[in-house]
Amino acid sequence: MCTGKCSKCIGVVLFPLAVCAIISNLLLYFPNGNVIEPDKITDLVWFFHGILGAGILVILPAFMMLGAGGAGCCANRCGMLLSVLLAVLGAAGGVYCMVISSLGLISGPLCDTGDGVYIYPFRNDTLTDNYLFNQTTWSICKEPENIIMWNIVFHQWTYWIHMWHMHEEKKVHILLECKSPTKNASDKHRPAGIHV
Repeated sequence: MCTGKCSKCIGVVLFPLAVCAIISNLLLYFPNGNVIEPDKITDLVWFFHGILGAGILVILPAFMMLGAGGAGCCANRCGMLLSVLLAVLGAAGGVYCMVISSLGLISGPLCDTGDGVYIYPFRNDTLTDNYLFNQTTWSICKEPENIIMWNIVFHQWTYWIHMWHMHEEKKVHILLECKSPTKNASDKHRPAGIHV
């Protein structure tokens, strides 16, 4: 199996996933498709978890994986080291995205409960009383309209995009490790019948 071609395919898959993560993070700035004042946007959105974590920091290893499909890219130790470092960077960005998305889901959105003041009505919920498991509490948020569903959908989207990133990156690096050019090169110079 050619790991360069496999790596290139996975690099191609990571690009649309990174774009989806960026779009989902951007959509969190426009609850229900409406433009609202910046101080009425949920605070965790400003951590740019989809734009930075699952977007830009995943595009970098995706470029490396695309380059791995070229002749001789991973045939040297420098290329392999760079590939591993960028994968670690992408994984760190993905973990960052997962943590912020999880916090966004657990703590809920910033909303107006009817008195004109924007608060986080679900921040002090325990996991057993969490709004995610009790849809009857969703009616507490009056403005922006459908903010709870908007928050849940796009934080989950960035979370699952991150999980897919991690899965794809792991596949490539397991393949690259198993088919490492340095391992194969050392095997070629070893006399027949000698095993390490």
